[in-house]
Amino acid sequence: MPRLKKRADGRYQRRKMINGKSVVFYGRTVAEIDEKIEQYERRANAPLTFREIAEQWKADCWDELSITTQKGYTKAYERAVECFGDRYAEEITVPDVNNYLKGFISQKFSLKTVQAQKGVISVVYRHAILHGDVKHNPATGFSLPRNLPKTQRLPPSEEDIYKIAHGEYEWLLPRILIYTGMRRGEVLALDWSDFDRKRKTITVNKVIVFDNNKPILKHRTKTAAGEREIPLLDALARYLPPNSSGRLFGYNYSTLRGLWQKWQKSLGVECTMHQLRHAYASILLDAGVTPKDAQHLLGHSNVAITQNVYTHILKSRAEQTAEKINAFFSAK
Repeated sequence: MPRLKKRADGRYQRRKMINGKSVVFYGRTVAEIDEKIEQYERRANAPLTFREIAEQWKADCWDELSITTQKGYTKAYERAVECFGDRYAEEITVPDVNNYLKGFISQKFSLKTVQAQKGVISVVYRHAILHGDVKHNPATGFSLPRNLPKTQRLPPSEEDIYKIAHGEYEWLLPRILIYTGMRRGEVLALDWSDFDRKRKTITVNKVIVFDNNKPILKHRTKTAAGEREIPLLDALARYLPPNSSGRLFGYNYSTLRGLWQKWQKSLGVECTMHQLRHAYASILLDAGVTPKDAQHLLGHSNVAITQNVYTHILKSRAEQTAEKINAFFSAK
């Protein structure tokens, strides 16, 4: 029988080991403590629902995720809890998760959406396994089909690339994007101290992420491979003002979007900021830069990503070539 102790405030106190954990109970009477112990043991020994393990994962891990990942996971988390919430986590099977994910596939959701749905369920279960709450992860038995729709991120047209690289405008941000291939957040985080004009390099070691409209500086990059030195090309260096210090840009998201739209209109181009990263990749391909070297310049985590980008560029060019040939013969 656990030891009973009477406190100075008149309440009783009893400490008891339950499932390897020392728990202290308080009550005005011995009967009240006994009832509390019984209720606690009943809850402690009951199987956990998916909602309970999901909420525990979110409480422990959510703040450690990047804001971008949080945004990608928010809707997926809500859907998973809505579907599986009240079911016991240990009873959810591989076929259950397969059927759940196949539902998104049948509705023609994109690869990115299905990956997020699977990813959320998997990380919730991995966390629960580490804490001894479940013994299996039902999300590990599903392979994503290869034919899911993807958003093709292709480079701008050759005409747009020429306008951006050689056009007359004062805004520095688009020039940095097209002459470096950096990600939007990496460019926005640049400080003038990151430019080494003597060595002709740019150091990339931080990123701006947006929490709704607010820019937040993170002293890390998207991946470990994102930390890198890239060439400061002469074509870009001639546009850089001398003897500058501090951050280059300090925009909130709405200001940045407004400036980009104004710049697009003034120059007569339609490309997104991310498309300029692909424009740089297109230039690397034309220059004969190998995928392995391009991987470093672009900050990709593995060379397969770079090879995939190169493949998309080549495919888009093949389609454009076919269109030109078709147009030629149709005209004849």
